[in-house]
Amino acid sequence: MFHVKHRSMMSFSQYLPNEFPITEDQIALLDRHLAYVLKANEKVRLTAIKSLEDGERLHVADSLCGLPEVLDAPSGRLLDMGTGGGYPGIPLGLLSGRQTVLLDAATKKCRMLDIYLESEPVLYDYSTSDLRAEELAVHEGKRYAVVTARALSALPSLVELASPLLRLGGRLVAFKGVLSDEEIVSGDSVAAYTGMRRVSVRRYTLLGGNEQRAIVVYEKFAESKTKLPRRPGMAQKKPFA
Repeated sequence: MFHVKHRSMMSFSQYLPNEFPITEDQIALLDRHLAYVLKANEKVRLTAIKSLEDGERLHVADSLCGLPEVLDAPSGRLLDMGTGGGYPGIPLGLLSGRQTVLLDAATKKCRMLDIYLESEPVLYDYSTSDLRAEELAVHEGKRYAVVTARALSALPSLVELASPLLRLGGRLVAFKGVLSDEEIVSGDSVAAYTGMRRVSVRRYTLLGGNEQRAIVVYEKFAESKTKLPRRPGMAQKKPFA
């Protein structure tokens, strides 16, 4: 089922570890997705990245670094908060086989993603939503097994936003750059208040460069001690910690 990546292939696969569980068809699809994002970026700002090489490393390969944490979560739906051009939601949904919702409050970004999804029949189990995370939680809270967030906000805000979206046992997989001990402590403080608990922190260096990364995982183990969600924007403007 799985194939060892080919070092000779000029794609994001050159930045993945050996024996990474990805097929040639999946590589081709994710290459097409990146090409679409860079082209669509000329009309709607989906990313600050403009070159194919940077996109391969800093979008696709970076997103796939979270696959072990996503595979370790309970089975069920994946929600990608602040998805932008579809990262990390499209790569992680594809390789984990999960029904996936790409969430971004910018309607134009969602419409551009809809065009791409319609062009790839294999992604029939994907959908987009232009609601805020707090609004989505009101409409369909506690339905997700995994919530991902990449370069979106500080840990305290992410933990609060994810809590009302996750079912019991579900997990937040938060992608961070350089992660301070202070941010972890603040995230843990909010977690205790919102029915979440930290289960892992993994730090690594992105292959092909020296960018420092961290993936932090929180699990929903109990109901929140306070009513969630709060009004849109409160998690960022007035975090609990």
